[in-house]
Amino acid sequence: MSGPAPAAMTRTEIVLRSKQAGRALAGAAAQHAVAAVMLIGAGLESLDSGHVAWWFVAATIVVGAALVVAVIREIRALRRHGVEPDALPVVDFLAVPLLALEAVHRHEQGKHYIPWVYVLVAVLTLARALAWRRLVRIRRLRLDETGLDIRLRPFRRVRVAWADLVAVERVAQGLRLDVRGKDEQVLRLGDLLNRAEVEDAILAAFRVRAARSNEAVPAGGPSRATPPPSLE
Repeated sequence: MSGPAPAAMTRTEIVLRSKQAGRALAGAAAQHAVAAVMLIGAGLESLDSGHVAWWFVAATIVVGAALVVAVIREIRALRRHGVEPDALPVVDFLAVPLLALEAVHRHEQGKHYIPWVYVLVAVLTLARALAWRRLVRIRRLRLDETGLDIRLRPFRRVRVAWADLVAVERVAQGLRLDVRGKDEQVLRLGDLLNRAEVEDAILAAFRVRAARSNEAVPAGGPSRATPPPSLE
């Protein structure tokens, strides 16, 4: 009696939570916080001199303080969980009005070109915030019936078909792939906060594929091609 049929492989996609990307994001958030504090200080000095309206300084203080709080919360979250693919980019959304206020402030000082630089940065920051979920998902693992497709970095992509994958093994750096007709490849996963999840998903998918392939092989093992018998 034959055993139970192997489970069908379902399409799986996992976002890679890179430590390096989290550190870069935390650094950018910290820069926003420093800019907010400096803008608040400049606004208070301008208020004392009577060169800026009170409502402008009030708006700067409110937005700047909210941005500083958001930065602190984001850095804490990055340290605990890494980059969350479904999180709202609050820091970027708060940085946009702050940059707009800075552009107005520079314009009131008689600057002609610097305000437009702040406007451009504000537009780019807003574009990044709106495209945040798509940008975060650039680093991802995708498993389906054809094979594995992993993008460890924005410009580094590894694709291997199950038919060409002979073996998968855990190593210190991550996973070693034995690909038919090619040198062994090592997926270096040490930078990932969710390394265990990624490794388990790849190994499980490989086992499912191997079990389904073995089911099609006769019980006596795979046959080898032999030359036809001689007629002499």
